[in-house]
Amino acid sequence: MGTYKDTMNVKINQGELVSKVSVLKKQMGSVVIGTVLFSNYRPVNGATAVLFYIDTATKERIPLSYTFTDRDGQFIFTLKNTNCDYVINIVYNEEA
Repeated sequence: MGTYKDTMNVKINQGELVSKVSVLKKQMGSVVIGTVLFSNYRPVNGATAVLFYIDTATKERIPLSYTFTDRDGQFIFTLKNTNCDYVINIVYNEEA
């Protein structure tokens, strides 16, 4: 199983119609998609999801990336190395 990815750079000037074809190249890795919900199953918008790599020698959690949940409570991370252990911490501060 792999991930397919392409980077498409497009510059569009006023009044132009641009059509571009993208050919995806296979890359090794995985995708983690999660949903954050309150206890009443309502989606949490704006929570922070922090991805940590766990160092096998020291068991230390090393932060790699973070993202925010969308209005549906969803977040996504891509992982290039699937032979490692990861932890995702979720943080949410509700405004008064």
